Amino acid sequence: MITVRDIKKTIIEEKAVISGKIDCKSLGFNDFELWFRFPKELYSQIRLSGNPFVPALVLASMHTGENLHIQAEVSEKLLNGAARNMQIYRMWHNAFQAAKIEPQKTTKTAIPGPNTAMFFSAGVDSFYTLLKNKKAELCDSEKISHLIFVHGFDIPLEKTELFKHISARIANISEAYNKKLLVVSTNIRNLIEHICTWGMYHGAAMASVALCLENFAKKVFIPADLSYRYLLPHGSHPLTDPYWRSESVEIIYDGAEAGRIEKIKLLIAESPVAMNNLRVCFSNTNNGSYNCGECEKCIRTKLNLKAAGVPDKCSTLDKNLDYKKIKKLKLNDYSMTYMLDNYETLRQAGTDKKILRAMKDCLSSWSAHERKRKKQLIEKAIKKKINRFLHINKPEKKGKVICRW
Repeated sequence: MITVRDIKKTIIEEKAVISGKIDCKSLGFNDFELWFRFPKELYSQIRLSGNPFVPALVLASMHTGENLHIQAEVSEKLLNGAARNMQIYRMWHNAFQAAKIEPQKTTKTAIPGPNTAMFFSAGVDSFYTLLKNKKAELCDSEKISHLIFVHGFDIPLEKTELFKHISARIANISEAYNKKLLVVSTNIRNLIEHICTWGMYHGAAMASVALCLENFAKKVFIPADLSYRYLLPHGSHPLTDPYWRSESVEIIYDGAEAGRIEKIKLLIAESPVAMNNLRVCFSNTNNGSYNCGECEKCIRTKLNLKAAGVPDKCSTLDKNLDYKKIKKLKLNDYSMTYMLDNYETLRQAGTDKKILRAMKDCLSSWSAHERKRKKQLIEKAIKKKINRFLHINKPEKKGKVICRW
C-alpha cells in the first residue's frame, strides 16, 4: 500500500507550504516528504486537503498495483475523474496495474476562488494561451489573472541561479501583460522520476499544483503541447487533464486547436514581448543560457519559426540551422510529430533543399528505429508465449500433462 499521512499547511522560510509524508515499501519510500511551496500571502487561500496528492501518486500506485491510501478528505469529483484517468493510462500502457484510491473521507462541496490562472514557462504553447485569452472578448472575471511558474518542473531545484535568471524574465513578461506572477516550487519530480518519464507525468504534476489552489483559483489553464492533429499517449492530454478537476477548480487543456507553427503565425509573431522572451530550452547546457540553441527542442523551434516565415523575429534564438545536427537529432514518438509538421510545411514552401534532406533523413532514421523496436517487441511477445506454453504443458514425473487452457 502507498500511504499519504501527516498532510499539513505551514509557513516555512516565508513560504506557504502544503506537505505530506509518503510511505511505500516497494518503492523505497519511508517518510518521504512531498511539498509544494507558494508565496506566503496565499496561506489563507490555500485549502488543506488530500486532493493534491491524488494526481501526484496515481501513476506510482498503478506502477506497483498497490492501493493509494490518503489520510485526509478528497474531492468526490476528483476521485471519479482519477478513476477514469486510471482506465485511460491502463489502455495506453500495459504495464500499469489496477489500483484503488482510499481517502479517509470524501467531500462534495468546496468554495471556488475568484482568480483564473495558467501555467506559464514562456514557451510557444504558454504564450499562445496567454495571448489568445488576452485577445478574446471575455469579462474581466474570465480573463487570466495569474501566471504560475514552477521551480522543480523543467528547472531542477538545485539550479537556483538559473531559476532566478529565468523567473526575472517571466516577471517582466507578467508585468508587460498586466498579470500577477505566482512563483511555486515543489519536489514532485523526486517522487516519480524513477518510475516513469517526465513526459508521461507532467500533466499530473501540474494538476497537483492546481489542486493546492482550490480556494484561490476557479480555473487553471494547462497550455496544450499536443494538437488535435497529432494526439498520442502523453502526460498532458485533452482526455486526462480535465479529469483532475475538483468541485472548486476546473483544469483546462487549452490550445490544441493549433499546432506550433500555427500558434506562431496566428498570435506569437505579432507580439514583441513574446518574440523577445520566447523560452523553449529544457537543456540549458550553455552556461545557464535562456535557450541553448542546440538541443532538439531549440532546433525544432527554430524550424517552427522558419516554417512560420519569421526566422529573424525571435531575439532569444538564432536562425542558424546546422544540417548535420538536424540529421542526427534523436526523435521519439512525441518529437517526431513536430519534425513531421515542420517538414511538410517547409516542403510546401519550397525551402532550402539541404534542410529538407536533413529533416527527411532524420525522420527516416526514426522510422527505421521504430520498425526495429516493434520487431523486437513482437519477437519478445512470441517468445514469451512459447515459453509459457512449454512451461504449463511440461509433463510431471508421473507422466501427466497439465494444461491450463
